Amino acid sequence: MLGAVLAVMLVVGGLAAVGLVRSVLTEDESKTPSVKQPAKFTTGGCVRLRVQPSPMHTTPQGQVMYTRAEYVPAQCDDPAAYARITKMGEGTSVPQLLGAQALEKLGCPVDTDDFAQLQYMSLPGKMACMRRLKAPHPGDPGQGGGLVRAGDCIQVYARYGDNLGEVSCTNENWVVKGTSFGKKWFGQVVRRADTARNCPRSAIYTMTTRTGKPRVLCIAKNGGWMPAVGDCVDGSTLYAGVRGRRRCDDKYLAVKITALIEPGSRCPGASREQKVPGYLLRMCVKYIN
Repeated sequence: MLGAVLAVMLVVGGLAAVGLVRSVLTEDESKTPSVKQPAKFTTGGCVRLRVQPSPMHTTPQGQVMYTRAEYVPAQCDDPAAYARITKMGEGTSVPQLLGAQALEKLGCPVDTDDFAQLQYMSLPGKMACMRRLKAPHPGDPGQGGGLVRAGDCIQVYARYGDNLGEVSCTNENWVVKGTSFGKKWFGQVVRRADTARNCPRSAIYTMTTRTGKPRVLCIAKNGGWMPAVGDCVDGSTLYAGVRGRRRCDDKYLAVKITALIEPGSRCPGASREQKVPGYLLRMCVKYIN
């Protein structure tokens, strides 16, 4: 019996791991029907879950950490088959990477749902991209997992490193004291581009990924809580490089965005111009007092 362990931590709500699983895969040939070739870990082959992941911890940013999941090879027509391996690669090519970063580095297909790192006893480790055989498919646009692409929603977190995360495009609103700031996610990817200049007009914000191509994420508000014209933000603090939202009746604390302008244009009225990292346009703001 060829045993292998593939450890996984599943993170829901963050680009660092976004619905992907680094799991434990074990090859168990003794349970393979004798009338068929033994199921193996191979591109085009299938796996079934031997141990389901379970919630272990929720971070202050809302990311849910899961326990390890374990898989074994399975025939693809097995009712218990869970996913199909769509690509395999050397594990040494993506050391210490989780989630979307690992998918990008390995070159997984765009519809990849899950990710597994195989560790065969004395053989070099391999990694597997997997597509689930049945819904739900976290790798589909807007579903919170897989490769970041057009249609996916993005969240930013109050920390300096790894502050970008892919989350599901839910309809749940962020409401504070009866005021809605928009959806609980920041914005929606409308294109991946080589440079910010290639973003469509609907995008007002960009982020650059560490891996993958194209690396620039063009992000539109599209109902998210991303500060835009007419919104009020905190006048003194930054939220992971973005000003945090505030109610417009928070006098002396709130700053109102009056316009987003091209460089060289003038802000309206008594507003003053600010260059805010990430925004494609200059921001015009005025204090509420």
